[in-house]
Amino acid sequence: MNKIEISLQDLFESDVSLETVGLKTGISSVLLNEYRRGLKSWRKMPLDVALRLTDYWNSRENVLSKYQRVILMNQLTLIQAFRKMCPDAKCDYYDDSGIESALGVLDSGLEGMYDDVYGLSDSVSESVSGFIIDVLSMYNDVGWRYGNLSEVQRDNLNPSWIVFGGFSREFERRHYDACNSIVNRLDMFPTVSYRTDEAGNRNILSETEMIGYYRRLLRNYECCLKNVDDASNDVTFSALRKMFER
Repeated sequence: MNKIEISLQDLFESDVSLETVGLKTGISSVLLNEYRRGLKSWRKMPLDVALRLTDYWNSRENVLSKYQRVILMNQLTLIQAFRKMCPDAKCDYYDDSGIESALGVLDSGLEGMYDDVYGLSDSVSESVSGFIIDVLSMYNDVGWRYGNLSEVQRDNLNPSWIVFGGFSREFERRHYDACNSIVNRLDMFPTVSYRTDEAGNRNILSETEMIGYYRRLLRNYECCLKNVDDASNDVTFSALRKMFER
């Protein structure tokens, strides 16, 4: 069986609503029901209809067709064989037990456990990643300006102001995960001041929600500090205080 035949068989043997399929593809649900009931053979379906149904079936989010499951199982089996030949090879997502678990999930078609197979986080929207970049860029600038102040001026500012507070993993999970990748995996913004754990790793976990605070801080930064002349420490000192206290 080819890819189209596998996908069509998978579709018509499933319990998916044909009304939903019809709405998504523009194909009559009455016609689709005839194919499902065997009144018409889906093997003789016009090619354009078959392609529309196949594209719909294989593009559903977090759902794998039998064809896709076979491909993933073959890839995992190859990884497993490679690891046996090269035991020191690095595999970011799977160890031996992980491969066996993933093969079991795919073989059984356990859709609720597919995320464990992928080993990947959900995609992060441009608005979320852009917001995090803006916040970290702000803290980068604030820290640099703070470092250029005199010791007397720094002593008259709250040093916690320049330390990035992270995000709540409980209430801001997408922001926390994305920020963790940006800061700790990609090693961007290394000069920002972070809290650290006992091992010296950057700690971006906040016990409270932070998005609202950062939005207010970004507004204050835009109007108070961003365009301040870098050469004037007295003006920078006043702008920093105004930015965090207003």
